Amino acid sequence: MGIQLAPGPKKVTWRLGGPEGLANNGDTVTSKNTPELKPIPGGRYLGIHIYPDYSVELIPTVSFPRVSERGESEMSKAGRDRG
Repeated sequence: MGIQLAPGPKKVTWRLGGPEGLANNGDTVTSKNTPELKPIPGGRYLGIHIYPDYSVELIPTVSFPRVSERGESEMSKAGRDRG
């Protein structure tokens, strides 16, 4: 989006979507944790990782964000692979 964010704790919210009639569709959710944005010199990308328990990780990187270690674990638990 071409915006700059200051390092520090962040409040993260998002709106649930899905098929009409789905429970909680349209609700706004706030992360159960307060993720902290840490600076990375030359960082250009921000991965916002939202997990099933509504916790969030903010991962700034110099190159395109990758799946986090926790993301790999969550996908494994769900029986999905990265392919």
